[in-house]
Amino acid sequence: MNAINPNRFLGNAATRCSFGFPAQRQEERIFVSRRNVDKQGMSEKDFVEATLGASASNSATKVCYYGVQKPSVDTPVQLLLFDYYSDVHYMIHGHVYVKDAPMTKSKIPCGFLEEFSEVVHAFPRARNKNFAVNLRGHGCLVMAGDLEFLRQIELQGRVFPEG
Repeated sequence: MNAINPNRFLGNAATRCSFGFPAQRQEERIFVSRRNVDKQGMSEKDFVEATLGASASNSATKVCYYGVQKPSVDTPVQLLLFDYYSDVHYMIHGHVYVKDAPMTKSKIPCGFLEEFSEVVHAFPRARNKNFAVNLRGHGCLVMAGDLEFLRQIELQGRVFPEG
C-alpha cells in the first residue's frame, strides 16, 4: 500500500530474485528494496544488497550495502532479526497489520533499532520459526522458516490516526 503522499513511498520489500520473493537469508546477504521506491512496479534495479557489519565502536549496528542506492530505513532491524532468528529464512515488512497477530507494546518509528527488542521480547528465539507481529503505529513483520506460512497471512489496513 502506498501512502497518500505520492512523493514518499512507505514500507520495505526484499527479494532474492526478480520474481518478487520475500527477503531470504543467503549466507550473510539479503536484498532489500532501495529507499523511497514505489513498490507497485519494482524491478531488479530497485533492490540493494545489504549485510550486517560491525561498527568501529562495536556499540552500534552498521549496515553495509553495495552500489549507490541506499537501502530502506528498516534494513538494520531486518538484518538484526535475520541474525537473531536462525530458523527464519523469509521476511516481509509492510505498513499494514496482520489479522489477529499480537501487537508490540510501544510505538516505534521506522528504522529505530528499538523495534528489534520489541519483537525479540514478544517472540523468544527458541520457539518460533513462523510468526507475525504487528508493530504498534508502524505496520507488521512476518517471519517464516518456510514459504507456506507466508501464503496463510491475512493483511488488513490500519486505522488513522492510531491511538
